[in-house]
Amino acid sequence: MGRQAAAQSVDRAASPGRAGSIAPCSLRLRFGVAQFDHYDPLADIGKLEMWGFDYCEPAVAKVMGLSEGEFQMILKKTLAGRIHVEAMNSFIPADLKVVGSQVDRPRLRDYLKKALARAEALGAKVIVFGSGDARTVPGGFSKRRAWVQLQEFLRMAGDEMSRNQYGIRLAAGRSPALSPGTPPSLRSSPTFARSARKVMVAGRQLRWARRASSA
Repeated sequence: MGRQAAAQSVDRAASPGRAGSIAPCSLRLRFGVAQFDHYDPLADIGKLEMWGFDYCEPAVAKVMGLSEGEFQMILKKTLAGRIHVEAMNSFIPADLKVVGSQVDRPRLRDYLKKALARAEALGAKVIVFGSGDARTVPGGFSKRRAWVQLQEFLRMAGDEMSRNQYGIRLAAGRSPALSPGTPPSLRSSPTFARSARKVMVAGRQLRWARRASSA
């Protein structure tokens, strides 16, 4: 019903002769359903087309919780249907820190290797990197050191994507969970994205997709 109402609103706005109307264009609205709270769109992927959706956006962290057998079942079902995974959110789980004194680089590297491989297999083109809990700067921790750690993480992710020639872009998500006093480069999504573009990965800049999200 929400989709139908939205489409009708666009049609009315584009109708010739209406005050304040916009010029007709070839834009076609597409509707997707994302992972939120405890809802997993992959669990209903066979029903999404019937409900009127065009694609789905599951959570990386949720997919990473599947056994290899469970993942292969989901993958087979996803690739066989019309509704596909085009984007993913919740890149890094809260207990896997990207900044701070609890960063575990070997664990991060192992997680990235598996997570990116699964995202690529599902067909995701964009991964939203919000993960506020994972990149929250702990109180008393050096903000300068945190930014260096974040750059190290981005290089690690970029190296993995480049090495395997994955067709994935990272989208900078806004993170409201950062502690007071956090520099704009870690707090503001636009500033974070601009700063992240400066991080060189495998001889080239890490590819970024603009995305306003708190995932």
